[in-house]
Amino acid sequence: MFRFLKNQGPPGPADPKLLAAVKAYIDAHFVPEVQEELMESVSFDYAPVEQKKFVINHSYSAKKASYEMSAPAAAAPAMGSAMPQELDEVLRHTDAGFSETLLKLIDRSGEKDSTIYKRANVDRRLFSKIRSNPGYKPSKSTAVAFAIALQLNVEETNDLIGRAGYVLSHSSEADLIAEYFINNKDYDIVRLNEVLYACDQPLLGGA
Repeated sequence: MFRFLKNQGPPGPADPKLLAAVKAYIDAHFVPEVQEELMESVSFDYAPVEQKKFVINHSYSAKKASYEMSAPAAAAPAMGSAMPQELDEVLRHTDAGFSETLLKLIDRSGEKDSTIYKRANVDRRLFSKIRSNPGYKPSKSTAVAFAIALQLNVEETNDLIGRAGYVLSHSSEADLIAEYFINNKDYDIVRLNEVLYACDQPLLGGA
């Protein structure tokens, strides 16, 4: 289940207070998979406000990925209006894949490639594969790790990882842990992996 980069051992112990806060967040937000699927299938026009928020925040990327990528932006379903206003042109290119979007986000950040992939707990060889192959599909843990490294919010994270076919799910403890850190603007992947390890969840990053 766990993947450590070369010459790295398992993460250190998680901070007890942080771990308690994360577990409380999981207890408050965990949704069984079947229930989550039912919530996603509820008619958006008639769904209660809280369910609308759930659909927008947690199903946007997954639903968007099912649209025909060649369709003009004007023909996109109304749900496209849920895109957060702070997203710039980088995330408005709906036909861009994960690799292209990641590289544009790195350029937007002003950081070096090496700074971002090291911050994502990813080694140079894997990053080279992603960079050289526009159709490369990373693992979910790698995709989320890059979102953490780029300090994206939840909506931006779902947009980025959605281009690789993933979405943060409230039926996944690992996803809820990542979401907790993102919502609290804590982008320290070492601390995040310590909590993931303590909760017996897959670590972020990859070799």
